[in-house]
Amino acid sequence: MIQDRSDAKHQEEPTRDTEGHELPGADNEELPPVTCQNCGGEVSKLEPVCPHCGHPLVGA
Repeated sequence: MIQDRSDAKHQEEPTRDTEGHELPGADNEELPPVTCQNCGGEVSKLEPVCPHCGHPLVGA
């Protein structure tokens, strides 16, 4: 029997960050955080906005 992988629980891993850079592969390297230009907080490159102040990070 073939499983249907179209359900919401099975999502493909993102291959690019918010700036379009390729993400590390299966070797589990950690992405270095970026610094928010507005508040100086450390933010994952995968976040579209800073969780500290809400400033948009796309194209930063």
